[in-house]
Parts: sequence; C-alpha cells; structure tokens
Amino acid sequence: MVRGEYAARYQVLDRPISAEVAFRFEGTAGGAGSFEWRSDDGSHGMVDLRMLTAESLQVNWRVNRFGTRLGLGAGKAVLTRKIDRNDPASR
Repeated sequence: MVRGEYAARYQVLDRPISAEVAFRFEGTAGGAGSFEWRSDDGSHGMVDLRMLTAESLQVNWRVNRFGTRLGLGAGKAVLTRKIDRNDPASR
C-alpha cells in the first residue's frame, strides 16, 4: 500500500488562478505507479509516480474533476531526497 501527500506552489503568470496545489493519494503499489488523488475542495484526479534514481522521484499529476476552486489542471515535478548525514532515519 502506498499513501502520500503532495503540496507545491507553481508559478502562474498569465491566469488569475491559485498557484497552490495540495492533495492526498493512496493505492496498491505495483505495476504502473498511478494513484487516484483527492483534495479538500472536492477536486480529484490521477498522480503518476516514477523513480528516476534512488534519490529522486518524478511526480506527474492531472485533474479529472475540479472541486469548488478553480486551479491548475496538471503539473510535473522531480522530488529529490535530502539526506541528513547526522540523522540515521533519513538514510
């Protein structure tokens, strides 16, 4: 089982919409790495997770249905694990 939360702030210059993105996802790990997500305003969609290296993860998300807020319809990010050499839990 995979559970997670994603939050980001994208740069939006040409549209009067929120640049903030936040949602939760959960699903069975295996195969495609695609999971349904939901946000507090009722929006929902899909998020695709793909490991690039042992320290980096690519996240591609898209909205299937908007909730009460108009926002971005899709996004992409590469997340990099920050390792604190003094904290054994981060290794």
